[in-house]
Amino acid sequence: MRKNLTYSSYCQVLRDNVKARREVDLHWRASNCKHIVNIADVYENVYGGNRCLLVVMEW
Repeated sequence: MRKNLTYSSYCQVLRDNVKARREVDLHWRASNCKHIVNIADVYENVYGGNRCLLVVMEW
């Protein structure tokens, strides 16, 4: 995990399913483009009894 973030960041919470994992994978691959928000980290967690992906993005 990166510490001391010096840029703007936000966290997106997605329910953990095949579609969400595919979205994260495609976004990760496209993040080399300067017009796409970069993914800093992805975490697996349980929120409200549901498996979730926490996607931390930076711009």
